[in-house]
Amino acid sequence: MSRLRFLLVSLVAFLLCVGTAVADEEPEVGADTTPPIFANGLLSPSTLPYTGGNSQISVDIIDETEVHSTYAQVYGSDGSYQSIYLYQGNGTTYYGTLEAPENSSDGTVSYLVEVQAYDAFFNYNAGTIGEVQVEPAPQFDESPWISQTGLNPQFLPSSGGLVTIEAEAGDNRGLSAVYAVITPVSGGASTEVGLNGVSSSHFEGTYEAPANTGTLAAEYLVEVVVEDDIGQQGRALAGTITVDATELPPPPPPSPCKGKPHRPASLPPGPKGCGTSGKPAR
Repeated sequence: MSRLRFLLVSLVAFLLCVGTAVADEEPEVGADTTPPIFANGLLSPSTLPYTGGNSQISVDIIDETEVHSTYAQVYGSDGSYQSIYLYQGNGTTYYGTLEAPENSSDGTVSYLVEVQAYDAFFNYNAGTIGEVQVEPAPQFDESPWISQTGLNPQFLPSSGGLVTIEAEAGDNRGLSAVYAVITPVSGGASTEVGLNGVSSSHFEGTYEAPANTGTLAAEYLVEVVVEDDIGQQGRALAGTITVDATELPPPPPPSPCKGKPHRPASLPPGPKGCGTSGKPAR
């Protein structure tokens, strides 16, 4: 019994000594409680063509002791996600590469880049350094169209006159120019006449056909041309304007002596007529 009591007293004394030693021990000097700091974050380039490509990530990560692990988390506006390891370059600068895929949509896709770092004491920090944008793909642009044309009137007298040229036309993005090209069939320079919008798809213009002084009808081919915002054209033949020939005065009546022998000059003047006997022809 005395032996057991001795052992218990010894154990209690030992524990009291250990507890006193631990209580008297001072905390470790220089323990790091500050998380890493980010500076000079850069994404180069920050804009990529629709085909995608690479953008370099660079950022200075500064810590009191030692940076333990660094990553860039990339969040795409299309719902995509990437985790990119950052390696140490010169001094405190860390690098990585963002690989952006091709953008086949008609809108810009952006990638938000967030840097995350732990130090040797597991202090953590995270911060956004910017975003990379991938431009939209060029969309197929159909050529403008012309569905209907008209000339009013199509036939004019020899004095010429005004002709109204009409066209129904459009484009999926909008028209930048609508005009008619008038070309003389007999040859010569063409004339352009602008067509103004009467409604969203109906256009009209006026051409003044010149007078025709010739003996044959004058004809003019009319072609309507439309252009969209990137210069694509649509063309349609509207028809032919015809200007009548000038009417000539009727020829004089034939002479009654036409084809008859004339009175010889050696005979004395006789009565009017065509015969040689001096008598009027009957």
